[in-house]
Amino acid sequence: MSGPLATILYYLCLLFYAVPISLVSSLLILEDLEQMLPPVKTILCFLGSFVRSQIAAFLPGLTLILFLSKLPKICMVFSRAHGHPDLAVLEVEQIKNVWLFQFVWVLFGISVVSGLMSGADLVQLAQAFANKVIFFSIFLNIQVV
Repeated sequence: MSGPLATILYYLCLLFYAVPISLVSSLLILEDLEQMLPPVKTILCFLGSFVRSQIAAFLPGLTLILFLSKLPKICMVFSRAHGHPDLAVLEVEQIKNVWLFQFVWVLFGISVVSGLMSGADLVQLAQAFANKVIFFSIFLNIQVV
């Protein structure tokens, strides 16, 4: 695979990365799981409403964490496709690609899209964006440590 083709495929992956995450997250909604797998309903009824609400809250985030755990490997594939022979260059390219994913999906995906979906005007969106930038910088610094 040539360098320009790998770059195009990387940006397509960046653009459409939310599609598989949203599909898997939609499959993990508890009501849908209970319809698809009847034993899940009996298990959840046995565990109680508190555990049920905890599971319902953590399943979508868990899918995002699972997909993000595979992200460095995906980015390494795209880095290798550029044809760099040096491992250090490959790792630097991988880190750049992972950081770009984090920048696009954590910063813009969370702050801008959530602000637009809530019907915020431009001033409210700018104020919310400033708060999200602080969260984003802390989020990235914690990941480095």
